[in-house]
Amino acid sequence: VEPTVDASNPKEEKSKQGPNVYSEEVNQDKELKKQILIDLVASHCNETSEFDEFRSIGEALKSGDKLTAKVISGGVTNYSYKVFLEGDPDGAPSFFAKIAFPYALWNPDRSVHYDVARTSNEFKIMKRFKEMFGEDAPVAKPYLCVDVEDTGMKILVVEWTSNADEQWANQFIDGEVDHRVIPKLAKALAALNLAPFDDEFDPMFNDNVRPCMRRMFDLTKQIFGQVVEGEDTVDSCVAYMKEIGQDKYSKIIDGLDELYMTRECINHSDTQCFNLLVEKKPSIDKLQAFGDNGDLVICDWEMSMAGPHGRDAGIVQCWPVACALTHAAYGRTVVAYDILECCVEFWDEYAKVFVEQGGKDEAFMTKAFRSSMGWNAKYLYVAMYQLGLISENLPTDDLSEEMKICAKGSLGLTGIRLFEYAFGNKEPDLSLEELRARFRGIIECEIGVLLESASNYKSRPRRASVLRAMGRRVSDAMVFDEVARRFSVESDDIRE
Repeated sequence: VEPTVDASNPKEEKSKQGPNVYSEEVNQDKELKKQILIDLVASHCNETSEFDEFRSIGEALKSGDKLTAKVISGGVTNYSYKVFLEGDPDGAPSFFAKIAFPYALWNPDRSVHYDVARTSNEFKIMKRFKEMFGEDAPVAKPYLCVDVEDTGMKILVVEWTSNADEQWANQFIDGEVDHRVIPKLAKALAALNLAPFDDEFDPMFNDNVRPCMRRMFDLTKQIFGQVVEGEDTVDSCVAYMKEIGQDKYSKIIDGLDELYMTRECINHSDTQCFNLLVEKKPSIDKLQAFGDNGDLVICDWEMSMAGPHGRDAGIVQCWPVACALTHAAYGRTVVAYDILECCVEFWDEYAKVFVEQGGKDEAFMTKAFRSSMGWNAKYLYVAMYQLGLISENLPTDDLSEEMKICAKGSLGLTGIRLFEYAFGNKEPDLSLEELRARFRGIIECEIGVLLESASNYKSRPRRASVLRAMGRRVSDAMVFDEVARRFSVESDDIRE
């Protein structure tokens, strides 16, 4: 879809760099790709398939039933679908399918290549993870990853996990967290991070995903500089940013970049809570907060690569920390501290595997924990506070305007302070126990500030997860493509 712009007007040209991804032309394209997907999946549903689910669907197709699909998420560099039988949408096997294309819809220049190799690598790592854990693996069974002839597109087809199909993030929004999930997640990620490199999963595995994140590091330095040079001090985080100054922050981000280029182990690399699926919240008549089993499925593996120890563990904790602060802004003391305990419990379980099964000593675990503080900070400060990515899903709608400012300031300030311990050479000789106490203390400090402020400003009662009520999922496609779109504009547009 080629946009029509006035080439003589640079502002107009930049404001219309990409097509409207909700336009009629794009909707037609979406329907075309959906039919390509349905036809391809149907072609594999026959008696020769190695998978029972495909053979079962094949029998239904022979009997006159039809495959259909509905969009779950995506729409910029890929579409994700639920594929199912029209005649038996709930009873017969269903599939999750992703069709990835070699360009981004926001960019009218189709010569700018979007590497779909990461879709193939996503299939490979899911398959390996399934083999590591067997049938009980907290990952959907991968079925197919195939090329669409003459298009440059790839289609990934995996199991639709009906037992766990709600994002774990919703539980933190609600303030009621199923603690049975925590040890399952910790043990699974620890096992992945401890797995040795081999010929298929070596230190360069899926390395093509790395440049996008590195470009974000330059962007965060720019934004930091623009804020500290401004006259306004809009919240507690900006006040602290001005104390730190540009030089120190640039060194922190340089440290983050250096660690990002470290290749110590295989990382999932995007373990934030929107990529962790759990059982749906039961209907109110069941009188229980969670499903029967505490099931977990780890999804969205396309960013997997070799990275540093502590990265996956740190990313897991960013959304819980953000939600703990948000609940504190409502004055919900017990909920805020319970969520903080989830983070403590997660690290306890994660470290236990490293020590007991991996034989790692305290020096190793101290380094890994400091790393986890840095990756937690990167999401809290850079992604959520600076760029506003994912943070729009925090349950802040019912806060007063004053408390929204307080909550955002605490979110950013928590990230900055964690950054100082990870990459700012702050108290470098702390023991693991002391470092964990600093982590907890930073968060407890901001919880306390928000609880005190909440007593002064009235907010409406907080509602349950709006995402759940809307049946909406937050996808990485939304996040990473928004980052990529922002990289396509010049710095004065970012400043505006």
